[in-house]
Amino acid sequence: MSLGLNIKNSRIKNNLSQKQLAEKITQLANEEGFKDMKYGDTAISNWERGTSKPDADTIYLLCKILKVDANYMLDWEEKTTVFDIKEALQNVLTHSNLFEDKELTEENLDKILEFIKMNKDFIINKK
Repeated sequence: MSLGLNIKNSRIKNNLSQKQLAEKITQLANEEGFKDMKYGDTAISNWERGTSKPDADTIYLLCKILKVDANYMLDWEEKTTVFDIKEALQNVLTHSNLFEDKELTEENLDKILEFIKMNKDFIINKK
């Protein structure tokens, strides 16, 4: 797939129109402190058709909004989405009955993911 197709598929998966995505990018850009970043649905359309490409800052914002990993967005080898990783972890924890039939809250799941990120060298390489 291409960057444009990945943007389009992710946008559709998140039930966003091109206009809604443009508004979300502009809003997040302002919240994140990026200056003078404003987008319209024409920019999204051009990206999806491949007639232009977003810059690195915009790809960062797209990944946050669309809940996808940059590897996925840029069509690199490792294609994972943040949502899929979180969902897979939740399934594993639920099926292993680690919480002894207690509800696994979103907050606890986020804490576990953060712990894994902070300790991945130890977990993966046993360092």
